[in-house]
Amino acid sequence: GPLGPLLCILMTGLFTLVSLPTTLICVIVALLYGVARGLPICLAGLALGMGSAFLIARYLARDWLRRRIGHTRLFARLEEGMRREGWKIVLFTRLLPINPYSFLNYAYGLTGISFWRYLLASTIGIIPNTVVLVWTTHAAGELARGQMDWRVLLVLFAGAGLFAILAWLPKWLRRKGRFAALPDTDEEDNDSEDAD
Repeated sequence: GPLGPLLCILMTGLFTLVSLPTTLICVIVALLYGVARGLPICLAGLALGMGSAFLIARYLARDWLRRRIGHTRLFARLEEGMRREGWKIVLFTRLLPINPYSFLNYAYGLTGISFWRYLLASTIGIIPNTVVLVWTTHAAGELARGQMDWRVLLVLFAGAGLFAILAWLPKWLRRKGRFAALPDTDEEDNDSEDAD
């Protein structure tokens, strides 16, 4: 019904906020609404969740989060990167298909970046991965319904190729010396073990 998209946006925002996987909801959205309607729904929900986590970190749970994550190497590298690169670090970390998104949603609220700059860079940064997810899920749904033609297969292969490029791009940029201060996902695991 007409409330379906709003419900999907709210659920995606809530899943983002509480660190649950949003991929499942975006897959359902892609199957229900297709690419043209599904993409804005997913992006709106993700932006709602990222923005809410940032505001909670900045205004409601700042001291608690500082005690919890402020001492970690991942946060120290993030803060250093933000001092040197600013919003570019936000954009860059959002381009990574696999990243400690939950950690970053809250950690950025502890840095000096403005809310609107953070939200804009974050939303732009998640567009490529969200497009790939919605696009390939929709194509897979078409295949499952028996609509097997070369265009559907082309979309699936193009989506897989784009995802591979997005996964490889940050490593290439890091090797070239750009964004050397980018937090590494392996460090989050080490830090969480230290905290336990």
